[in-house]
Amino acid sequence: MIIDEPSWNPDEGADITPNKVIPKDPTLTNEGANPAYVFLKVSVPKAEIVTSSADGAKEQKLVKELFTYNINAGWTEINKEESNDSNIYIYAYGTDSAMMPLQKGEKTPALFDSVKFINVVEGQIDGETLSLPVDSYAIQTADLEKTAPYDIYRLIAVQGEEE
Repeated sequence: MIIDEPSWNPDEGADITPNKVIPKDPTLTNEGANPAYVFLKVSVPKAEIVTSSADGAKEQKLVKELFTYNINAGWTEINKEESNDSNIYIYAYGTDSAMMPLQKGEKTPALFDSVKFINVVEGQIDGETLSLPVDSYAIQTADLEKTAPYDIYRLIAVQGEEE
């Protein structure tokens, strides 16, 4: 699988300001020999920060995700894990009841088209390097008796535990 982000420009993400919308559009292309079920994992950083409301008023200091985004059609969130510094989301290509096989040479639609930086009160995270990593998982569809996204993802997770 090849992850591509055709609209992503790392230089544009270098100067992040409150409420900045940054083009970021992760897709997967199946360059393997077989159809596959595919997943994308997004790690959203979070921090204890003060934000501003739309009218400019300061809000209470809370732990919040630093980026937001809207999921495109064709993808379904199937899992969320929380850690001290990020929330990790797993998205399946398909619906919440059935995976969509990605055929050899096919490309998924983008998981999302852009991300928006939170309306943080300036000076709280100056100098920090922020990232929003996107990783992929895949498993060939041949001989699988399951199609439900969580069941397929669990197969991949179990294989990862054995390594």
